[in-house]
Amino acid sequence: MKVLLLDDHLLFLEGMKSMFEKIEGMEKVFITESPEMALQWLKVISFDIVITDLSMPKMSGEGFISLVKQHNRNQKIIALTMYKDRYSADKLKRLGANGILSKNASFETISTVVKSVLNDERYFPEDDSNTEDSLISKFLLTPTENKILNQMITNKTNSELAEENNVSIETIKSHRKNIYKKLGVNNLLDVYKLIQ
Repeated sequence: MKVLLLDDHLLFLEGMKSMFEKIEGMEKVFITESPEMALQWLKVISFDIVITDLSMPKMSGEGFISLVKQHNRNQKIIALTMYKDRYSADKLKRLGANGILSKNASFETISTVVKSVLNDERYFPEDDSNTEDSLISKFLLTPTENKILNQMITNKTNSELAEENNVSIETIKSHRKNIYKKLGVNNLLDVYKLIQ
C-alpha cells in the first residue's frame, strides 16, 4: 500500500507518517507540504490513498481534491480536518472524497479509516464523540478555546493562529495561557500526552 500525505506543517506530517507506517500492509508513505508537488507525484506514482489537509495557505484542500478527481476520478482521498460537522462532510462527499479523518485521531481510528476506504467503503461519521468533545466537557473549554486548541496541536505558531482567527497575537497568547491552565499543563508537549 502506498499513501500520500499532504499538509502544510512538516512536523505534523512527520508525526502522521510514523503512525501510518505502522499500519499493516503499508509499503511506502510519501509526505509533502506542497499541493503542486503532490499533483506532480500523482501523475507518475499510483497511490492507494491520498490524504490531504483541508486548510492550507497556497491551495485549499477542497480545491486540491477537485484537481485530483479531475485527473483520476477513482483516486481514493481522505480529508484531514479539525472539525467533523455535517456541512463539511456533505461538501466533501460531493467533491468525491472517500472519508474524513480528525487530526487528533488515534492510531486505531486512522487504521480503521484507511482499511475502510481501501475496501471501497466511505467513512463519514455523522455523530462522533471524539477527543474534541470530551475535552470541552472535561476541562470546560469554551468553543473558541476548543477551536484554538485544535489549531495549536497542528503546530501552528501564535502568528499563524492570530492570522487564521483574525485576532491579535496577544489574544492568542491569552487563549493559550487559559487553555494550558484549564488542562493543567505547561506546554504543547503536555497537551499531546493528554489527548493520546
